[in-house]
Amino acid sequence: MREDNITGFPLYFQLVSDLKKDWKLFFARFYKLYGVPRLIISDGSEAIAWGIKSVFPSTNHQLCKFHKLKNLIRIIYKSNVSYKERKRMLLLAKGIFNNKTYYGRKRAAKHLMAIAPEKVARYVERNILEKWKQLTKGVTSNSSERWNRKIEKVIQGKYVLKSEKFVLQLITSLWLKEAIRDKRHFEKCFIRNINFKKLVKKI
Repeated sequence: MREDNITGFPLYFQLVSDLKKDWKLFFARFYKLYGVPRLIISDGSEAIAWGIKSVFPSTNHQLCKFHKLKNLIRIIYKSNVSYKERKRMLLLAKGIFNNKTYYGRKRAAKHLMAIAPEKVARYVERNILEKWKQLTKGVTSNSSERWNRKIEKVIQGKYVLKSEKFVLQLITSLWLKEAIRDKRHFEKCFIRNINFKKLVKKI
């Protein structure tokens, strides 16, 4: 699912079976609907990165800072260190993404890498410092995660998954409900082309 970063409204969604192949197809279909986006935000999935590079090689691809911070914190907690050392590393980890200056954030990353156990230091080096350009804007994919949680809650909590068609109908229902709730969405996606008056008459 891809959403508009301003309104948080999903612009396009698709069920997939093969993540690597289907992400390329997903972005190709997105391109036909909307053209080339100015910015794409995602987690650190290599399959998504491959799909973006295949279809939108010139588009700025930024990584979600909260995903990176969450992963880093999890690794720190798994490390065999004292309470004092863990507290210090957590403070530096948060500084990588929350310090006000570019140099302050990078300094926190390098400092953490210098004092941390090997596994933590390796994560900082490979997943943060080596991807630094993709973290400079300090953006998140929270709106996408919100939609994923909403879909998961509806599917797991209320319904038995009968078929792929049934799942698509559920997601479409959530999507239309959100579109009707906030008029901004009609200006941001292809739903503006739907003739609801004509659709209601047919029903």
